[in-house]
Amino acid sequence: MEDKKAANLALPIIASIFWAIVAVLAFVPAVMTVMVFDSGTESANAWQWSLFYGMWGLVILSACAVPGIWIAWALTRKRDGLLWIRLVVALMPLITIVPITYAWFNG
Repeated sequence: MEDKKAANLALPIIASIFWAIVAVLAFVPAVMTVMVFDSGTESANAWQWSLFYGMWGLVILSACAVPGIWIAWALTRKRDGLLWIRLVVALMPLITIVPITYAWFNG
């Protein structure tokens, strides 16, 4: 029983540490994304907005994922078969890959 508890705690601990580090490391590039609007926002195209919102979305979702992971763990820890809910919450910041990838390849 003790091994199962340790295995159940591994996902929230590892994911929390990972997303906290990503949030801190992504903050500096996110702050720099305002520089893509040096010529003003009226002439901004879709890749500039995608880069801006994608980077800020990564920072915000990464920071929100840390408490979200623990909330999902607390709500599902006594129920079997709900590991997928924890995985969805832990992988939620990856949704920002879509606008960042769009901006990268269309910029």
